[in-house]
Amino acid sequence: MKMSWNDANRLDRIMQSLTADYRRSFGGNEEAVESFGGALDAVRASIDEEQSPDGSGGGQTTCLVCIEDVTARQPIWSCPACFVSLHLPCTLSWIRSCSVITHAGAAANAASSSGWTCPNCRASFKAADVPKRYTCYCGRVEDPEFDPWLVPHSCGSRCDRTLNCGGDGHTCLLLCHPGRSCERPCSRPLAGCEHRCPVVCHPGPCQPCSVRLNTVTCRCGSQQRPAVLCSERDWQCDRVCNRDLGCGYHRCQRVCHSDPCGSCPAAGGRTCPCGKLPLPGLSCSDDVVLSTCSDTCGRSLACGVHACPDQCHLGPCPPCREMVRKACRCGKTTREVQCHKQVTCDVKCGRDRGCGRHQCKRRCCPGGCPPCDAVCGRPLNCGQHKCQSPCHSGPCYPCTERQVITCPCGFARVAHPCGSRRRGPPRPPRCPRPCQAPPDCRHPAREPHPCHSGACPPCRLPCGAELPCGHACQSPCHAAKLVTIKREVRGPWDGPAEVQELRCLPCPPCRAPVPVRCLGGHEVANAPCCKAKPRSCGRACGAEMNCGRHRCELDCHELSEVSRRGTQRAVSLTKSMRDKQRCTVVLGVSSLSAICRIVSRQSSSSRSRIRSVTAAGSEADPRHRCERPCQQSRPQASAAAACRHPCPLTCHRGPCPPCKLSASIRCHCGASKLRRACRELANAAEDKLADLLRCPNACQRRRPGCGHPCGAPCHPGPCDSLPADCEAPVELRCPCRRIQRLVPCRKIGKDSSSVSISCDDRCRQEADLSAARRRRQAASPTDAAAAAAAEAATRQAEAALLRRLPQQQQQQRRRRKRTADEDEESGR
Repeated sequence: MKMSWNDANRLDRIMQSLTADYRRSFGGNEEAVESFGGALDAVRASIDEEQSPDGSGGGQTTCLVCIEDVTARQPIWSCPACFVSLHLPCTLSWIRSCSVITHAGAAANAASSSGWTCPNCRASFKAADVPKRYTCYCGRVEDPEFDPWLVPHSCGSRCDRTLNCGGDGHTCLLLCHPGRSCERPCSRPLAGCEHRCPVVCHPGPCQPCSVRLNTVTCRCGSQQRPAVLCSERDWQCDRVCNRDLGCGYHRCQRVCHSDPCGSCPAAGGRTCPCGKLPLPGLSCSDDVVLSTCSDTCGRSLACGVHACPDQCHLGPCPPCREMVRKACRCGKTTREVQCHKQVTCDVKCGRDRGCGRHQCKRRCCPGGCPPCDAVCGRPLNCGQHKCQSPCHSGPCYPCTERQVITCPCGFARVAHPCGSRRRGPPRPPRCPRPCQAPPDCRHPAREPHPCHSGACPPCRLPCGAELPCGHACQSPCHAAKLVTIKREVRGPWDGPAEVQELRCLPCPPCRAPVPVRCLGGHEVANAPCCKAKPRSCGRACGAEMNCGRHRCELDCHELSEVSRRGTQRAVSLTKSMRDKQRCTVVLGVSSLSAICRIVSRQSSSSRSRIRSVTAAGSEADPRHRCERPCQQSRPQASAAAACRHPCPLTCHRGPCPPCKLSASIRCHCGASKLRRACRELANAAEDKLADLLRCPNACQRRRPGCGHPCGAPCHPGPCDSLPADCEAPVELRCPCRRIQRLVPCRKIGKDSSSVSISCDDRCRQEADLSAARRRRQAASPTDAAAAAAAEAATRQAEAALLRRLPQQQQQQRRRRKRTADEDEESGR
């Protein structure tokens, strides 16, 4: 998250205010103000690095205990000696592990329980210094809240810690921050030389001088050493001084020294070697051999208990040879030996050394076993190295190795603690410079992008190579593309079956838009250059077929060469008339036909010539031959003689050929069907046509007056409507319909009253019986209702039966029923 302009301006104002306060506090000391400005710049850089919404940005450190990142939202402990930041729980775990493992040793329990050390600098701290709460760097605020515009784990207030520069009452005016409060050199005079301390301001005494001198002389001045540290300038050689003493006769026998040699040790009175017999009159210059006395030497031996039992003698006394009973160093064995000898036994010590891992195993150990001289060799928390310190108790100190990771261009660097690779490859630092990797394609330079790790992103610039069509390739650069290649693998020793390689791919087909006219010349549309050829637009062709009546309904297509030449001739004829007449011609390079819309007057001759030329072109193209059946009607003399057979030819120009089929046609009366040739019917005159349609039978048409058949020979025209010659029988009945009689139709037509039939006596008797029966049924309504119900049930049963019978049986049953009813009526 980048700092906004307002936030940056606010931070600059805060920095300027702090600089003004610092200048007033130091009374105008420009050197101190300049040092303070450098510290402000460091704080500003730390704020820029820590700008991240979750506090896990580029300024994070690594905890040396768990080898994990220390983010801005996690509780930490900052060492006041080396200022390293560790997780607070990890620090407490380190302190507990140090105490528990150290207490496992048998020695120094009391001393080890009183303190602990920093995992990084190994600075010692007391038990009271164990961190119990998470505080800011200045220690005044517990659990400081995260602020993306402040240094992580800072309270944002003024530091106010006492500076280590030695100034009386000087305090730090920076915001709460990690590290030292004073960034100036110490500059205090070092002990034993004329140099000053060059280390950054620190508490306590200064370290020995680290200035390297060219040559340094020993104390006696007899020898010199080149390139010696100033703190090691006072050194002794192994030569005897050999300078003359004050007596002028003897020389100094002391090893290299710088102080005066002193007086001669032989000056003054001289005695025998044991000192009991004085020898007066002898000086240090008398070179005589001192005589011994006859007394016992008596000088104290080196044991400090016994005296020398020998006679007075020259030189040192021999070792004490008194027999004494001594215990061995471990106290497990006693023995009589000479006083100057030590008693040792062969018992090996079984006590654990200070490391708690190895036994002493020294013969006759007097206690206080020496430190373990073996190498620790335990794996460090980094998982890559082993502890090279002498074998020790407690946890091993974290690995001090650092791995410097740089960006690809080498400008940005960051040191990762050893072991951070356990979580994966360390992240390279963010570099503000642009990527300097050379391009792997044909372009002179890559697209500008920041410096990064790994492969550069694929080039997205246009290819630009010239294609065979003459256009430049506009596809994204494909000169270096990762291509997966499959290879034959016989076993795991051959490696993976698929590998990726950078290869230069060929340019894809040209996609530049090119105007292309369709095959029929209906439209012009843009098409990719690789597909730039005449195509069908999908519309109907619309060209005139060879029949002259239909248009081509196929999709847009191309004509043959003959058709194209015919079309061009039609266009040339149309162009020749443009001076006198206005004509709009729509023609394409591969058009099917020339469609001329004559807006003004045209001569019929010119129009016919254009049509003939177009038709010739259409007939030459097999796709323009009309394959539809001919729909023309043949010429007919009358409606009765009209030929209804279709033309056997396909759609064509001109009249249809004569029909060669015979037709089935009704005669004049309609009773018979006659087979006649269509060709005869079409060409016959009226009288001949009447003979062709006359059948040999009598006319069966109904007379319009009586409705009986005509009976005359088959004739054209309507039948005679007068029934004078009609002999057809007509049925007559009396009013009660009991008496029936047949009479010729011609008699009824002349006088219908003379042929009427009246009822006789029998008819009147049956009428009386029917009336009496109805009266009896009316007198007894119960019987009548029962009879009516029975009759209704019978009719329903008959209706159900009729629905189940076939239609023919139903008709027969109805006829029988009707006949039975009529017989019953007639019987009554």
